[in-house]
Amino acid sequence: PAPAAPAASYPMDGGALVLGVLCDRGHVNPPDRGQCADCGLPLTAPPQQVSRPCLGRLVLPNGERVELVEPLILGRNPRADRVQEGQLPRLIPLAQNHVSGTHLAIRLEQWSVLAVDLNSTNGTYLRRHGQAAVRLGERPEPLIEGDVLDLGHGVQLRLEQKR
Repeated sequence: PAPAAPAASYPMDGGALVLGVLCDRGHVNPPDRGQCADCGLPLTAPPQQVSRPCLGRLVLPNGERVELVEPLILGRNPRADRVQEGQLPRLIPLAQNHVSGTHLAIRLEQWSVLAVDLNSTNGTYLRRHGQAAVRLGERPEPLIEGDVLDLGHGVQLRLEQKR
């Protein structure tokens, strides 16, 4: 069996360290890729600890794009009760009244983007192209590029350009 990936840690610059592979041009990639996601070169170097790059962007209802370089908590008046992997989440307020105070968390674990409903009153629904909507629970749900998180009444968040 393949060795388990080490838990992410944080260097002095605050970015997570993850197991990754550098292409010949220095682009960081997940260790399971065969070619670079940025330039297409074959990946031949051995995996090493690297600073995790941005894992994509979350498009907010107002059109703002938030780079996924740190965990997020979204809601009408979001609060962080705990840290993830030693890092405080970024708090993103959403102005809509029906959104719970602390509604949704976006977590970054290794190379994955995960969504977790934080016991919101109206819930969060994951809408994935070609599939029925799924209500999120307390278990983290992996996201893929194009996924839409629906907080109700037209409030939607979309994941774009996921690595």
